[in-house]
Amino acid sequence: MQKFGIKGKPIVCEILASAIAERPVTQAGEISKFPANNRDIAVVVDESVPAGEVLEACRKAGGNKLVAVNLFDVYRGSNLESGKKSLAISLTVQDNEKTLEENEINAVIQAVLAELATRFNAVLRD
Repeated sequence: MQKFGIKGKPIVCEILASAIAERPVTQAGEISKFPANNRDIAVVVDESVPAGEVLEACRKAGGNKLVAVNLFDVYRGSNLESGKKSLAISLTVQDNEKTLEENEINAVIQAVLAELATRFNAVLRD
């Protein structure tokens, strides 16, 4: 390394160009003229449940009106039963064709909560 004038420790990595080439190209969509609505939920699940699976279940259950799902906190503490964790998730609901009514927003959130309860025995945290 000194021969080439490189300081520090070398790092070696391997990049699979074929894996990158196979990945689908994300298409940008039209930006909605209508407001987005954010709702935060916190659900209690077993410690063994991967957060990624919970987020994917949210996306599927929310349909096309659920435009963003973000995990922003994982809580493990004395307020929860042993072997449980709380996942705090931000859900963004939006329609490209109209302003959503409160009951339409709530229907999306309820669909998400029902799916989480069915798949993971998730309980809405107080």
